Amino acid sequence: MIDKYNVKRVDAMKFISDLMKNDRQKRRFVENPFPRWVDFRLFVMMMSVVLLAGCYHTSKKDAQKLSIAERIMDAHPDSAFHLLKSIHTPTSLARGDYAQYALDFTKAMDKLRLPASSDSLIRVAVSYYTSANAPEKLAQSYLYLSRINRQDGNAKEATNNLLHAEENAQKGSNHRLLGMILSDKAQIYADQDQLDSALNTNKRAYASFQLVSDKRNLAVALMNIGKCFTSKNQNDSALFYYQLAEQSARSVRDTVILSSVQRLIGYQFYTMSHYDQALSYLQKSIQTSSDPFNAGKYLNIGMVYMAMRNYPLANLYFEKSLSNNSDLKLRSSSYHQLLLLSLKEKQMNGVNHFADCYVNVNDSMYQKSLTTSLAGIEKRYNYERIAGINKSLTIRQQHIYIWLLFAFLIIALGTVFFFYYRNREKKVINRLMKQQLEYQQSKLDKLELLQRIAHLSFIPRTNLDQTGAQFWKLFAKEIEMASPANSEELFDYIDSAYNNLSQRIHARYPLLSRKDVLFCCMRYADFDAASIATILDLQINSVYRYNALIRDKMGYPRKMSFERILVEFDTL
Repeated sequence: MIDKYNVKRVDAMKFISDLMKNDRQKRRFVENPFPRWVDFRLFVMMMSVVLLAGCYHTSKKDAQKLSIAERIMDAHPDSAFHLLKSIHTPTSLARGDYAQYALDFTKAMDKLRLPASSDSLIRVAVSYYTSANAPEKLAQSYLYLSRINRQDGNAKEATNNLLHAEENAQKGSNHRLLGMILSDKAQIYADQDQLDSALNTNKRAYASFQLVSDKRNLAVALMNIGKCFTSKNQNDSALFYYQLAEQSARSVRDTVILSSVQRLIGYQFYTMSHYDQALSYLQKSIQTSSDPFNAGKYLNIGMVYMAMRNYPLANLYFEKSLSNNSDLKLRSSSYHQLLLLSLKEKQMNGVNHFADCYVNVNDSMYQKSLTTSLAGIEKRYNYERIAGINKSLTIRQQHIYIWLLFAFLIIALGTVFFFYYRNREKKVINRLMKQQLEYQQSKLDKLELLQRIAHLSFIPRTNLDQTGAQFWKLFAKEIEMASPANSEELFDYIDSAYNNLSQRIHARYPLLSRKDVLFCCMRYADFDAASIATILDLQINSVYRYNALIRDKMGYPRKMSFERILVEFDTL
């Protein structure tokens, strides 16, 4: 079939060559009132327009195919894929249509689980939607580019492109797309055994799918949350989320998801040593859907049979897992189980063979292992993006840090000075309290001295040979100070020692005389009767009668002891 656009290009070239071919056409150029170079430019421009129109033009039929493929992509990806393949020359489409074709074709291959030969096609969409400022389409393009990178084992590029996808998806309101991106991000976290990050990211994906009531992806998100709990050995939580996922999968009648959930439930029962229930769910999973995940199902069934010590059946299912599987991780698990089985059966040839196979597969896996963790790439990516937006932000942050450090230093110095002066104040207070106590103690000592001096007045003064007379001679001055004429100084001593005791007694019992108050104070200070009699110039027998007299003035009954009355002043 002849391409009509190629025919257009041939006709244009023929038209130009015919105009320049013979003399008659040359004469037409000479007769033209415009300069010849103007006509030549016009022809060149006409040729360029024709060629460009022939190269980048979307026919009505191809536009219809693109539109239909985009509409049926989610429900019928196989039909969309065949419809897109029917566009024979996609490179001749208009730029926007070619970018849409690249995105839809890659999306259809991903949904049909067909491996992409390269990432060149999806990069067409990335390039176009970057310049077209279409964040949602750009987010989709980065998502599928990331999946192709993961398929090729380029973990670093896959992670970077996934972060680009998340950034652009957050600019729009397509919660379903954001949920898909978060699910892929959670899977990378899970592959790196960052289980808490994987669990939180899966929950964010579940919340995004809830906003658009996407039951199919809700089932997938619930299943992924259950996987995280399985890895964390939280069996009850894992079973809970798997059962929710099973209900969602049944409601949308998706046999592939339902089969996967049944397989996970079976594996969960296996980890809990409920082998009969595990076999039931795993067999049910195979019956529900025969799909590329059968290798994992066979592996799990073999593990259950090995736990049940049914070694022949275990070996059979491990071999079936290898024959149905090309994934290195699953092959590694299968070889590992066969190695363990050979050890249990004490088959040394099998041990050597499967040990070599297991080592070789793990070497291949190691070569494709992640060179940088997702968390580290994400931090570096965010840092570079922020630095690219505004380089001065780093300087501003440094200034903030300097001011914060300076403020912290001021606060620290203020705290040091505060505690220093507080301790200094405490020391001053303690010293003053100590001085006060010493002062009070000196008053008490003085009172005791005065009491003893007063007691000396009973020693006869005529006989100087007596010991008491010697004391009288030595303390004559102090004895004179303790006389009733100097009672005011005695009041001062007692008030200083006992918190203004005389004033408190007088305030409560205003009918008491000054002498009565002094008597009460001396009784409170434990002066003996002889000392009180000397100071107040009383007969010693009168001291006890004085107790009763003052008690009557206070208004207390006779049965109330004088000491009990004075005890009340201890609490004042």
